[in-house]
Amino acid sequence: MTTMLTERILIVEDEPVVALDLQHTLEEMGHEVVSISECFEEAIESVIQHSPSLVMMDIHLQGKIDGIEACDAIYHGWKIPVVFLTAYVDEQTVNRAAASRPFGYLMKPYHAKELYAALQVARSRHDSEAALARSEERLAMALEASELGIWEWESKIDKIKGDIQYERVCGGLLAPHNSSLQAMLERIHPQDRDIVQTHLKQAGVFHLVFRAQRINGSYAWLELYGNQRERHDGSYVIVGALRDISLRKEIEDKLRQASVVYSTIAEGIMILDGNGKISSVNPAFCQMTGYQLDEIEGKMPEEFLIVRQEQDPDYKTLAASNSGNWSNEGVCKCSDGRIFNALQQVCVVRDDLGRAIQFVHTISDLSAIRATEKQLVYLAYHDSLTRLPNRRMFMDRLKHAMAAADRSAHYSALLFIDLDDFKTLNDTLGHDMGDLLLQEVAARLSSGVRECDTVARLGGDEFVLMLEQLGKDKPSAIAYTEKIAHKLIARLDQEYQLGVHDYRCTPSVGATIFLGNEQTADELLKQADIAMYQSKRGGRNQLSLFDPRMQQNLIKRASIEAELQRALERNELCLFYQVQVDVWRQAIGAEALLRWHHPTLGTVSPVEFIPIAEETGLILPIGHWVLKTACQQIKAWQANPKTAHLVLAVNVSVKQLRQKNFCASVMGLIERFQIPPSLLKLEITESMLLDEVEETIQTMLTLNSIGVRFSMDDFGAGYSSLQYLRRLPLEQLKIDRSFVQDLENSSSDRTIVRTIITMAQSLNIDVIAEGVETEAQRELLQSKGCIHYQGYLFGKPVEVEQFNRFLE
Repeated sequence: MTTMLTERILIVEDEPVVALDLQHTLEEMGHEVVSISECFEEAIESVIQHSPSLVMMDIHLQGKIDGIEACDAIYHGWKIPVVFLTAYVDEQTVNRAAASRPFGYLMKPYHAKELYAALQVARSRHDSEAALARSEERLAMALEASELGIWEWESKIDKIKGDIQYERVCGGLLAPHNSSLQAMLERIHPQDRDIVQTHLKQAGVFHLVFRAQRINGSYAWLELYGNQRERHDGSYVIVGALRDISLRKEIEDKLRQASVVYSTIAEGIMILDGNGKISSVNPAFCQMTGYQLDEIEGKMPEEFLIVRQEQDPDYKTLAASNSGNWSNEGVCKCSDGRIFNALQQVCVVRDDLGRAIQFVHTISDLSAIRATEKQLVYLAYHDSLTRLPNRRMFMDRLKHAMAAADRSAHYSALLFIDLDDFKTLNDTLGHDMGDLLLQEVAARLSSGVRECDTVARLGGDEFVLMLEQLGKDKPSAIAYTEKIAHKLIARLDQEYQLGVHDYRCTPSVGATIFLGNEQTADELLKQADIAMYQSKRGGRNQLSLFDPRMQQNLIKRASIEAELQRALERNELCLFYQVQVDVWRQAIGAEALLRWHHPTLGTVSPVEFIPIAEETGLILPIGHWVLKTACQQIKAWQANPKTAHLVLAVNVSVKQLRQKNFCASVMGLIERFQIPPSLLKLEITESMLLDEVEETIQTMLTLNSIGVRFSMDDFGAGYSSLQYLRRLPLEQLKIDRSFVQDLENSSSDRTIVRTIITMAQSLNIDVIAEGVETEAQRELLQSKGCIHYQGYLFGKPVEVEQFNRFLE
């Protein structure tokens, strides 16, 4: 007989004699009886007190609770195996007893061998179930730790079943998780569905990764293990494990991204171990420094690369710091000996316990940045096109030169140089040719001065030249400045080769002499600028030295310009009228002459304000006002028979005549005031024929077609083009006063006048002479064939009231 393990047995029996007999038998078998109980309550108390390894239970007990219920309570509460000893064999009792899962059922009376066998079976079964429970517990814990959910599918019932972990994983993914296989497949990502179906149809073990849709519509990554087997009845069963690996996939994606960054980033990266020795470097590091990993592995960066500075922390100090990171600009040495500035950054990598296990040391080559910074500094003080100093550097040098001159008492000079008609070059040949010219001018200026002098470009076509150390004698300084200026003008006046174009350019130069800090730098530049504009007004291609009167004139000009802006609004402009007569001294018309009466400036001469109006564009609104006032006056004269025939001459500027709406504007005024167009005469000058001749002729023809007359003012004093003269719808030529004034004494003037009159007569054009002040002049003009006159001999320009009284 096999040796039986000693049990600690609790006997639960309501008949003491039976209980004692059983105790005696068990003890003979070598077992220990720890207690005998007669009812449920005593049994539970004994279990708690004695912790038996087995219970022999009678079904009939004292009290309300029988042995079956007691068995159920003891097993479920303490997992102690229970063997029934009973006389009951009816079906109902047996079924109830079986439901409580006893470990044996002995009928009274029984033999010792039967008892022995029952105890052996009970112990064996209990040990097997305990081992199985422990195995299941270990498996469950392992599955829980691995986050694997167990699942099963049978082809017969086509339903997926799983454990709690499976339900936890799939409840929000393949829900409902106990659905059919097809329902589960429908929640798998379309791109993964075919490969999942393929594996599920194959016998044997398989493993795959796929995406499944969550209830919220997003997708999770799942890892599936499975094993398909065919049963003897031809059906199939698949058993496997499943887990959610979304987090792992996310980490893998990040690792891949990090790997790409590590491999492709422009910064050099060194991975160091906990001792600060190199274990890995990225490709950018090798390219930047020339070192390969096999050359430097196991070395510390300062041994071959980093030029360590005193304030740089070592890796041990950095590891002990709270921040765990450091950055600074340093110096690195390449494998070929090249030195470059680098931005260093070191970060500590710590484990879960906060211990430093690695360092990430990055270096960025700052060579390009430093070069760019140097270039930016250069561009901040130099002109990018000509490479000359720009305004900022020039003003800085000017201030230093002023301070130096203050100490040395030596004169200096400032020259302002502007290229004449530069805009025309840009407009005709293009800005690229303009840029070439500026570069050539810069080269010629730079080669024509001393090393101590400064040439700069202020912008556009404006250059400045500062001459220093001109001595303590002002006249000598002026003479030297003039010499240099004329030399430069001659240089700049020479022909330029701009690509395939030959080009000539003249400069206008203004200069000012200064000593120390008598003026500010801005004031000096302004003085030279004023002098330059004096050269422009004086005919260009020349030098003008600054004179304080220039500034006074400029201030006056600026004042006139500002006041002229408001002259129309304040009704400060008016028209004067100068009579025009025939040979019998009868009035045939008048010329409207613009006057400006300012409340503080007084009467401002047209010679002063008309050029300003031309330059600023104010001539357009002023010219329109003159035409409107003239038409209004013609209308007023129509009411008086003595003045109804008078033709009124009005001067128009080139800007007016070239306005696109000029014809419409004149026609509109004629229509508005209901005047005969033939009583309006527009006086033009010869300069209008210099540009856009065809457009000018067309404008004149359009107005002449409705009766408006045209006269050419100051004829003979300017540019006369006979080829255009015959095409113009001119009714009259006006002989310029410069030929009339000295007519009595100058034979050449008489010849010119006779020629003008003869030419006009041949073209059937009337002639009128202006500036006639003496009877002798009138007689000479009449003798040459001129029968119409205007001048002080017949009347000065006067206001309309006085003019009307004069006619009466």
